[in-house]
Amino acid sequence: MIDHSLIKVLIVDDDDISCRVLSAMLNCHGYKSQCMSNGQDCINAMKSSHFDILLIDCLMPVMDGMETVSLIRSGMAGDHYREMPIIAITADLIMSPKEKCIQSGANTCLYKPIDFKELIATLESELATIGNHSAEIAANDAINIAKTDHRKFVDSIVHNFTDSQPVQSKSIPDHTSCSFGKWLRSHGSSMYSDLPEFIEITDIHERIHLLTHEALESLNHGDRSQADKVLNEIESISHNMVMLLDKLKNRQ
Repeated sequence: MIDHSLIKVLIVDDDDISCRVLSAMLNCHGYKSQCMSNGQDCINAMKSSHFDILLIDCLMPVMDGMETVSLIRSGMAGDHYREMPIIAITADLIMSPKEKCIQSGANTCLYKPIDFKELIATLESELATIGNHSAEIAANDAINIAKTDHRKFVDSIVHNFTDSQPVQSKSIPDHTSCSFGKWLRSHGSSMYSDLPEFIEITDIHERIHLLTHEALESLNHGDRSQADKVLNEIESISHNMVMLLDKLKNRQ
């Protein structure tokens, strides 16, 4: 469920009455809103403030809606606004600005006079898309963090081997208590447990920990050759595991 009080809508229309009516409609439904009278003011406002969705008239003086939308999509208002949901509005039923606005980059277009129910339904539909996209970004960020944690673990093992310093096995976390293992058992499991890549990653991760203890035992017993052999295997299957993690991101 969308918390409307957290959503800020930027309304851009040179018709002051239209702006006031749209703002009142949105405020009655719990949304926050701010009005601008042309595209240039819209771009300037977006550079200095945060907005979640844009409601913009297609035909305006100074800078019309179509030009404004194109500039936003090109990054003129900031890269974080490139994918912003944009709803164009128009009163022109003859010159087909609806198609032109959508070609410029608007997600959809509504005709004036705006139907309140249609407006709210369209807003919620576009905001739901934001939620799905945010969830995808969060999932990918979690994978990237987990991948970084794993690389740090393997790098620390390689560093210990390079220094040839005795390392106690008990100082190495097992496959369930290391940072990557915690991700596997929590977020990773809830998101990907049924995917073959995840199952393979789980097996490889456990194998890496077993090999780490085997390599440390060889190193501490002076068998450097065997330790290096096992280390090479750790690095090889670790590389494979990282590639599998990237495949999980592509599954989003």
